[in-house]
Amino acid sequence: MVSPLQNALDFLVDFGFFDVILPFIFVFTIMFAILEKTRIFGKDETKSKNINAMIALVTAFFVIVTPKVVKSIQVSLPQVALVLVVIVAFLMLAGSFMADEEFSFKDSGWRVFLTLVVFFGIVAIFLNSVEPLVTETYFKS
Repeated sequence: MVSPLQNALDFLVDFGFFDVILPFIFVFTIMFAILEKTRIFGKDETKSKNINAMIALVTAFFVIVTPKVVKSIQVSLPQVALVLVVIVAFLMLAGSFMADEEFSFKDSGWRVFLTLVVFFGIVAIFLNSVEPLVTETYFKS
């Protein structure tokens, strides 16, 4: 027997919630936050906020119109979340071995090493999600 929650998820899938609405909100939010943080279009808050919102809106619409990009986002984001869970588990494990000291990566090579490992892991995840898109487009036989 199918549960009501499964019926609700099936409805959201059929409605396009995961293919249109969530990627749109995700791209809009990330783009708007980056534009607000960098203040590329000036320091005047009201003018630059309107411009930032319009650019983020247009970018989000362009992303959801391209199904291959949406599929890449849908494939890569759960894997990035898994990397974050692994990092938190590692930090909890490392912190449990500390005696009474505060756990810190300051003044150690571990900080650089772990940053590089996470960076290359996330790049590999995104390249793995984009790879089929490139071979489909450019290497058709």
